[in-house]
Amino acid sequence: MISLQRFLSLLNLCLVLIVIGAAQNARASSGVVINEIFYNASDDQSINYEFIELYNPSDDAVDLSGFAFTDGVIFQFPDGALLPPKGFRLVVSDSSLGEWNRRQGIIFGVYSGRLDNTGERIRLRSPDGSIVDELDYDDSLPWPRGADGYGSSLEKVQPYEPSNDPYAWRSSLTPGGTPGMINSTAADSSRPVVMSWSISPPHPRSTDEVRIEVALDGGEEAILAVDLRYEVWSTVSKSSMKTLSMDPVASSDGFVHYKAVLPAQSSQSLVRFNWRIGLADRGNVILPHDAEPRPFESYFVYDNEIPTLLPILWMFPDKATSLSPSQGAIRGVAVKPLESDAVELYDGARIIHSLVDKTGRKIKFLKGEEFRGDRTINISPECPTHPNSGGADTNHKEHLAFPIFRDQGVLAPRCDWYRVIESGVHGQRTATQQVNEKFLEINQLDPDADIYKIAYNEPNSIPGYSIHYSKQTNLEEGPDDLFELFALLKSGSEDELKATIQRYLELDKVIGYSVAGVLIGNWDGFFNNMFLIHLPYPVDLWQCVPWDLDKTFGYTDGFPPHSTTFAEMPLEFPLNGKARLASRQPGPISRPVHQIAEYNEEYLQRVREALWGVFSLEEMDRRIKEIEALLLEDLQLEADYTGVYRTRRKNQIESTYDTIRTFLQLRHDYLRPLLFTPVENWSLYD
Repeated sequence: MISLQRFLSLLNLCLVLIVIGAAQNARASSGVVINEIFYNASDDQSINYEFIELYNPSDDAVDLSGFAFTDGVIFQFPDGALLPPKGFRLVVSDSSLGEWNRRQGIIFGVYSGRLDNTGERIRLRSPDGSIVDELDYDDSLPWPRGADGYGSSLEKVQPYEPSNDPYAWRSSLTPGGTPGMINSTAADSSRPVVMSWSISPPHPRSTDEVRIEVALDGGEEAILAVDLRYEVWSTVSKSSMKTLSMDPVASSDGFVHYKAVLPAQSSQSLVRFNWRIGLADRGNVILPHDAEPRPFESYFVYDNEIPTLLPILWMFPDKATSLSPSQGAIRGVAVKPLESDAVELYDGARIIHSLVDKTGRKIKFLKGEEFRGDRTINISPECPTHPNSGGADTNHKEHLAFPIFRDQGVLAPRCDWYRVIESGVHGQRTATQQVNEKFLEINQLDPDADIYKIAYNEPNSIPGYSIHYSKQTNLEEGPDDLFELFALLKSGSEDELKATIQRYLELDKVIGYSVAGVLIGNWDGFFNNMFLIHLPYPVDLWQCVPWDLDKTFGYTDGFPPHSTTFAEMPLEFPLNGKARLASRQPGPISRPVHQIAEYNEEYLQRVREALWGVFSLEEMDRRIKEIEALLLEDLQLEADYTGVYRTRRKNQIESTYDTIRTFLQLRHDYLRPLLFTPVENWSLYD
């Protein structure tokens, strides 16, 4: 059973009993309820699209003069503000949005502050200071998840339900909610709800029947019957929906319990299910509710039969589910870590096709169900073919390159090899962390940092620079801190520039970024293909994070031909961006740092140390041999299992690492004569 969910539910029931009397008395006297809240926009909605809706369920108009929101956001209704019977009024975060043009007559606003995406208390008071209505919404269960950045609002199912009861709210069935209109969930009631569910065995195999139990809060007399509806999915297709009647079992904790036994399914099957509940007074209700990002529950069947030296990641197809006709396709992934026989299921995760290479995937996990703490990972194609990519060697180069930045103390994403199974086909592909607030959390940094992506194809430009960016976090605050940094790094005397660098940059990490970039020939990564992170007070410093390391280890765009290994990136490249075969404009962060002689000398010394240390030919050959042997052995295991012997893939692995070895030898041949070793440091290189 999901004991935490049950505990939270019981706790909320207790809270309801405490507040219900006061809340209902206040509503009876005022005729006003908080009826709808939009607190967290999805990726494709305006960040300023927030609102709170009031509703008057009574038959008499209510004078809102002097009523005020005093917690969460701040707003006082003006004199003469009326809320008609069965009418709505809105307070919003930004009244200039086009969405509000056709609702001007019912909008009072703008309120001060913002609705917290993680939840907070909203309180409405009457002119005498008494509480009219209030709630403490949250972004975690048992509050509806669909309102937490998935495009829905929180809607009250019935105006007379206590607002602080999370089961009195649903995620809107209408994207963006129903401001100024009858709620899309208005025909619902707060019960029944799923309090907990379980499967046995918890990690079934193909020989196992699976017992599913569910506990419902809705009253034994109100529930006539419960049916279990289910589908069976592979990475290629799905079955038609089937239905089983569930049998009642002994009730406990005030809840009613039902069970059903599903037949055994073949290994590598995803079984999805939800419940249709027949009610005594109002037909059927389907749980989980249709507006939730995953309107079903699921389990994965696996016999542990796939031989592999890599963790396995299954991706399920882009096909519509019959369990939730209104939502269409809902995807998901399953992952088997190397260190465990149990498969981790991340059903409902979004899988987005890459815009650059159609076989690339971006996987966005549901909140609260992150993969190793990551909200988003990027699955590269096994052999990228798009002309803007680094070619078939991309995965191998990125997997080697990111750790070299970490060797220099630079914050850099994880990039790991997986056996990926998509559309029934096995492949060796890399999964790379997305740089976002969860990435910062994993690295024990403040997730409230400002994150900027710097790339040629981003939509915004920086004044005074031919550089483009997009802001990834804290969108409502704008890019003033980025503009200030770039302006300061471009002006002033040498002493002023040095003071700016010391004040604003994590200098050790910025120099480390240059060291790693020059070692691997990251010619496209000083003015482009990076993230800039501005950690908030009390740190209040910037650092660089590498990205898109496909064009490294000797690869250039078009000239010279890709068969030529570019190994002659000058040590001055971070300063001026000039190279014989692949020049770029100077980096906006690296150039001012390398203009300071003592910082440039520290950079040169660290390059010297790396050439005879972590980036030595011996150390890099050890790393290459290790991953090459792993991939080749795993490829053989794949062939033994599937019966498909992929000679082309084997040749590609071997030729890639031969090319990287060639680059490393040439890079050392070029750099070592330029980095004479002082006598006092000879002992470093014995």
